[in-house]
Amino acid sequence: MDKHLYLDSIYGTILDKCAIDGKGEIDFSGETEKYELRAALTGFNLNGLIKNSFESELNGDIYMRGNSFRTKQMVLEVDAAFYESIFHDYHLHSAIGSMQITTDSIVFYDPFIIEYFENMFSFHGKIEYKDKINIEIAAQLNNLERYQGKLFIDKPAGRGYAEAKLSGKTSEPDLDFHFESDSVWIYGLFSNNFTAEADIDKFLTRKLGLVTINMLNGSAWDIPVDS
Repeated sequence: MDKHLYLDSIYGTILDKCAIDGKGEIDFSGETEKYELRAALTGFNLNGLIKNSFESELNGDIYMRGNSFRTKQMVLEVDAAFYESIFHDYHLHSAIGSMQITTDSIVFYDPFIIEYFENMFSFHGKIEYKDKINIEIAAQLNNLERYQGKLFIDKPAGRGYAEAKLSGKTSEPDLDFHFESDSVWIYGLFSNNFTAEADIDKFLTRKLGLVTINMLNGSAWDIPVDS
């Protein structure tokens, strides 16, 4: 007896306000259900599926493989291509990659690629909704002005390359950060040979820590400097 349920067309609204258009299937032959979904989603909120996770508004295409409909046992493997989305208050112009979603965490597989205006981020790691975060990031920052007022540096401009690690508590993570640039403005300083290292505790809330800067060939408030 075939214990597969084939859904040739899935169209409508799910999880309160998420529009869906796709197809899928469910396999009831094992001890736990297995299922697949290929769909275009508009307005998907992860917190609508898993309470106390992350508020989001995700738009794009997914290919999802899942195990179990029981909340505590559920494991979702998702390949995604999102556009113009919001995840936990962060605006994403595009996000492409694979991830594992469970009821207590998200694992982003390497590489998960995000674009925000001219800037591109490649990252991987694990975020637990209520406990810890461990994420590694490599970023090609082609326009730092997009982050004015959003970083521990108030008025950055220029371009650069960065590597970072977020660790500690998910709600207030620590930041270990390396940055290098051949053209950068920070606090009225300009350099075409600039590096910085930062170790910031709870950088989203307290912003306390050590920042080491090495600046060559530039200017400080329009006065030329060479070191």
